[in-house]
Amino acid sequence: DSACYVDRVMSTATLYHGAHTRFALHVGQCWTPCERAAQAYADGSGIVAEAELDLDGLDVWECEGYDRDADNAPGDSLASLEEWDLPTDGSIDVIIFDDEDMYGRPHKTYRLMSELAVARLTVAQSDEVAA
Repeated sequence: DSACYVDRVMSTATLYHGAHTRFALHVGQCWTPCERAAQAYADGSGIVAEAELDLDGLDVWECEGYDRDADNAPGDSLASLEEWDLPTDGSIDVIIFDDEDMYGRPHKTYRLMSELAVARLTVAQSDEVAA
């Protein structure tokens, strides 16, 4: 039995991304609904971006749990997709999974797995974090 399931209920999500340096959208990028976690990833001197993700019609999978010991999250690699019993045919647009920041604080992560998912993300703002 897989710990992952298709989530067909969600429509939009407000998300944040913390980057140490320059901000650039790309497939594989991770976002979180937790602004505090994004600020931690920005490490006090980087950039935190806020965005709206339109999930309507996207193939969204939600996975419970996270392999903290191996630091293995769904979508890290093709092998991780197989380990989490997720489709490996490129059909997934977004994977939502349990995660934690570098301080061990838990949060959800939304990993953008397709160009369509990246195109559905509307960045509202991107600010440098005050040191």
